Amino acid sequence: LDWVFQESCFSTIIRFSWPQWAVEQGHRYSLARLRGIPPMTMFYPDRPDTTMFCWAQAMSWGAKYLATDEGVIGNETETLLRQFEAKHQRLLQNPRKISKLAFYDSKRNRELYGCYEVSTAAWTMSWVQACVLSNIPWDLLLSGELAQIGNYDVIVLPDVAVLSDAEIQSFRDFAASDGTLVWGGASGSLDHSGAERSPEALTSLLGLEVVSTDTGSETISAGKGRIVLLANEAERVAALRGQNLMRFDADAKEQRLKHESFSDEHRQQFRELAEFTESMIPGGSRLSAENLPEGVLATLLATHDDSSLVVHLVNAADTLQIATPEGINHEDRIPYPAHADQEINIEIRLPDSFGSRQLNQVSAYDPMQSEPVRLSADLDVEQAKVTVKFNISTLKEYALIEVGF
Repeated sequence: LDWVFQESCFSTIIRFSWPQWAVEQGHRYSLARLRGIPPMTMFYPDRPDTTMFCWAQAMSWGAKYLATDEGVIGNETETLLRQFEAKHQRLLQNPRKISKLAFYDSKRNRELYGCYEVSTAAWTMSWVQACVLSNIPWDLLLSGELAQIGNYDVIVLPDVAVLSDAEIQSFRDFAASDGTLVWGGASGSLDHSGAERSPEALTSLLGLEVVSTDTGSETISAGKGRIVLLANEAERVAALRGQNLMRFDADAKEQRLKHESFSDEHRQQFRELAEFTESMIPGGSRLSAENLPEGVLATLLATHDDSSLVVHLVNAADTLQIATPEGINHEDRIPYPAHADQEINIEIRLPDSFGSRQLNQVSAYDPMQSEPVRLSADLDVEQAKVTVKFNISTLKEYALIEVGF
């Protein structure tokens, strides 16, 4: 393969479907990393507002962007975006994730676990969406990448039932070496062949007395680290799913799909899951942005040559709110609301490879503006973190912040 390809399908409504795509593209990114090839995502935008939104999402996910709008190829917005890509290849091409947190994904579990779709997949999707909505950097660790487990501080198994003895031993060693292992649901209850593994065999492999809890969650010391046991019902939130409405129908522009806005209650459930997740990460996640407006998405990547860290800001505010009481369709515009004249602090906790280096230049780029804006930033060497000051009123649709070393 030359690419790992994701089609963000033609009839899914862009404005309301991106939370599902964000999770799916995370899997394509990891598969591309495993195979040493680029990840790419394809969209079907048909207006400048959706073109910008899809492109910005792809960049923030570390993916290459391909667009087709069924017969009208390219537009002025895409031309400007392609020029921006060409000018900033170093910042945008083949970046790498630098998250402390990873969710474990097993191809074998997908194939053999009868409850994969309703449990593992659903739990993973909602948990990752909690991270996306709260701007917690995350990664997906594939079973073929298990040798890289030491790159993370926290590994989450959201009901990964099918595990080999060797996998479980790797997780035990990870926890013993100062890692945090979140063991969800019936993880490890089936062996590599899909046959049932006894609780006694599982506890022996993990070095624990018990591997389940009826109290929601329970934390057990394991060497220098810890294992957090989660009941199957604990920390679960309904995932945000893509919304489909056929574009091929003659009256597609008039049709509307009944849909509910992202409610305050649902949003709060995601916040609580994000807070739980953040509490598992020693020293906090690599990225935080106090007072960032609700719905502004922030992701953190490193350039392929490790010369810079890159923060992507996508103005997705209000996209999940219903535009009209009649429902939603493809004609609903991306809102891109304006934000208050307020300076926010974007805090980056540096990976070890950046911790001893001198901060060079920090700049913000907007594809619709010809020149970058220099930003003020402070480097705290002792705490290995950089704090960038950014006026959120300058964010229109998308911004790229380069933290150069």
